[in-house]
Amino acid sequence: MANREELAIIRNARAGQAAAQLALGKLYLFGSAGLPQSLPTALHWLERAARQDCQQAWQLIGDHIPLELAQGSGQALAPWYERAYDDGSVHAGLVFAQLVLDTIDTGAAPGPQHGKAQRALEDAARAGFPAAQWLLARRRELAAAPARQARVDGAAPSSGRPAA
Repeated sequence: MANREELAIIRNARAGQAAAQLALGKLYLFGSAGLPQSLPTALHWLERAARQDCQQAWQLIGDHIPLELAQGSGQALAPWYERAYDDGSVHAGLVFAQLVLDTIDTGAAPGPQHGKAQRALEDAARAGFPAAQWLLARRRELAAAPARQARVDGAAPSSGRPAA
C-alpha cells in the first residue's frame, strides 16, 4: 500500500507535473516500500516525463528499460533511447540501434536515423555487449549475401542443368 508521500506523488503525476512523473517512474522502476517494481508502469511514467523534456527520464529509460519492453512502442520510444545514447549511454545506443535497424530488416526503407543507429550498434559492440556483436556480425553477413549469391549465380553452368 502506498504511503502518504507516494500518494501525493501519484496525484501530482496524474496532474501532469514532470517532476512527480519522474519520481513515480523511479518508484516503479526500482520498487519501494509501498509500490511494487513494475517496468511497464515505470516506462509509462518516465515516458510522460520525457515528453516534458526531462533529461533524467530519458536517461533512465535508456539505461533500465529493456528492448523487449520497448519493442511494442519502438517508434515512439526510439527518440528517448537516442537522446540517452547522445548523453553517453552505450546500452541506450544498443536498444536504439535494435529499434531502428529492426524496422529496416523487415523491409522498411532506411530512415534518417539509420546511420546513427549503425554507429550506436558499432559502439555497443566495441564496448563488449554480446548482443551488439552478434547483431553486427549478422548484419554484415546479410549485407555480403547478395554478392556471394551473384558469384555463385555467375559460376553456374550455362546449360541450366545442375553440375554433376
